Amino acid sequence: MSERFDRTGLILLASGQSKRFGGPKLDALLGGRPLWHWAAETCERTGFGARFLVLDKARKLAGMREKWVPIENGEAAEGIASSIRQGVRAAANFDRVVLCLADMPFVSVEHLGRLAATDGVVFSRQASGAAGVPAAFPNGAFVRLLSLRGDRGAGSLEWPDCKILLPASDRELFDIDTEKALNDAEAMIKGG
Repeated sequence: MSERFDRTGLILLASGQSKRFGGPKLDALLGGRPLWHWAAETCERTGFGARFLVLDKARKLAGMREKWVPIENGEAAEGIASSIRQGVRAAANFDRVVLCLADMPFVSVEHLGRLAATDGVVFSRQASGAAGVPAAFPNGAFVRLLSLRGDRGAGSLEWPDCKILLPASDRELFDIDTEKALNDAEAMIKGG
């Protein structure tokens, strides 16, 4: 993707507790690389003005990447809302943010670019039909994102004028919450 999104900050959420996985999943290897590197590399190729990596203060990730701003989340045990708040605070000077999960290895540059380029609040359409992440928000929505609490993401708020984008394939939104899902992702890589 050749378009640049200089006034858009990317927030990669990487401070989840990995309860269903049974341990720190983001350092688990997928195709010989740490899981979180897959989403990070895609974000790097999308051309965001800045990239913020929200981390659990109590954990360190393997292989920190260049040109990422690490944001330590000391409230990670609260749930995803605390990670979103930390990322939004860090990106407060940007016109727009895109939220992405570090356990989504197959999200594409094209999908992230479409989210960044579409005006207003924009969610990705999940396979279930629900609105979810990755998602994008204009600066005017930041105050609402800062009101989130607990283990509820941005989709738990009412966004009457939001848009929902369909990714090129459901595979793009595949997230890894269990060891089985990691094995499935490995099979997807090998199978193409």
